[in-house]
Amino acid sequence: MAISFGVVTGATCTYGTVNASEVAATAAIAEARGALGTVTNQQAYSRTLTGKVTAVLTGTAPLAGAALTIHGVAGNASNVRQIEVNTAYAMIEAETVRADAAAVGVLS
Repeated sequence: MAISFGVVTGATCTYGTVNASEVAATAAIAEARGALGTVTNQQAYSRTLTGKVTAVLTGTAPLAGAALTIHGVAGNASNVRQIEVNTAYAMIEAETVRADAAAVGVLS
């Protein structure tokens, strides 16, 4: 019996067949407090985008620190895990991070 996996529409990668993907945005928030310690003002000052993908490995996995684009999030590969599931296939989980409009420098 052949192993079959679904591909998420719109999500592709060069190292495998996409099984699941995710894009998340987080913001750093500063707080100003009054004399009694209660929050009087909040200000967002930095946004970080994170793209994650889980795929059936069919190519060469990227290295942590390499430039990587997942679902339009172009950044540095911050986390790459290769999982040996059984003798039939291997899975990969990769994550890329981009803060604000920062330039992406590659780890050599």
